[in-house]
Amino acid sequence: MDKDLIVLQKEINLHVADIQRIQGLMSRLALMKGEKQDELRRNKDKSRKTQAFLSETKKVQSSTLKAAETSGGASPEKSLKATVMSGAG
Repeated sequence: MDKDLIVLQKEINLHVADIQRIQGLMSRLALMKGEKQDELRRNKDKSRKTQAFLSETKKVQSSTLKAAETSGGASPEKSLKATVMSGAG
């Protein structure tokens, strides 16, 4: 009887050690995922803002070129430079 009890206790302790090891691994993985996920989200948001800024810049440049073409007189490149130099671009 005592021998069976000792064997059973050793088996239980082995299972408990496995469970603790797995739980520790899962908690470390969850912490790593949380850190990386936040940084990925920040990078994605920064990229979205950059793309939005670039698209707005392209819109302003194209509208400036169209306005320069319709006004005649100066070439579009010169009027774009003048607009950018004055701070409107």
